[in-house]
Amino acid sequence: MAFRASPTVLIAEDNRLIALYHEDVVTDAGLSVGGSFLSSESAEEWLSVHNPDVAILDIMLQDGNSVELAKKLCGREIPFLVVSGYSAESEDIDEIFKSAPWLEKPVTSTALESALRSLIASEPRVY
Repeated sequence: MAFRASPTVLIAEDNRLIALYHEDVVTDAGLSVGGSFLSSESAEEWLSVHNPDVAILDIMLQDGNSVELAKKLCGREIPFLVVSGYSAESEDIDEIFKSAPWLEKPVTSTALESALRSLIASEPRVY
């Protein structure tokens, strides 16, 4: 297997400015942005040929909710972090999101980096 210099992060966020902010936090933390996507469809297409180490997911993307994307990540044992304007206790939040670490928007760079590092540290490495 190829060695990765830094963990790769998939970003799924419907707001382009927030996605750019997440990208900056990821790269400033010394991690790699594998892809940044505004829709579940584009994220799932990228995921069909790539293998990120972790992901940042917003609940709602431009083409609807990210439940199917979350299920695909879980199926491949790729941990994800939810960053959403919704509260984790909001009604109608799918159960798939409730087991993931959750940050409510607006999120600080420190909180986002810390949550990503925690996910990466807990991830089983197979290289």
